[in-house]
Amino acid sequence: MSGPTLSAADVADELGRSTGWLYDNWRRLAKKDRFPHPLLGGAVPMTWSRAQVYAWLDRDLPREQRIAAAAIRAAEAAVAGVRHGSRDETRVAEDRADLDQKYASLPAESDA
Repeated sequence: MSGPTLSAADVADELGRSTGWLYDNWRRLAKKDRFPHPLLGGAVPMTWSRAQVYAWLDRDLPREQRIAAAAIRAAEAAVAGVRHGSRDETRVAEDRADLDQKYASLPAESDA
């Protein structure tokens, strides 16, 4: 969940509800509880402003808890932004092969 927006699935997860429930009830929440409106005029897939959703979720927290919640979310976003996967492994393998090829003709230290 990084970036300035949240998907419907992200918002539903934050609310502890299903995506279908969110699609069915966001207007009622907006009218009754002043929940933020989705961006892009309600286009599907719907997205919400991350800042607005978290401000709404944290609206009743004391200042110290709002700051702590923001810090936790920032840390989670930073961790989520660090990607280790097959692309990284492929890059490492390619770099290793390039180095092996470059230095294959040099004598090993024990040969010198």
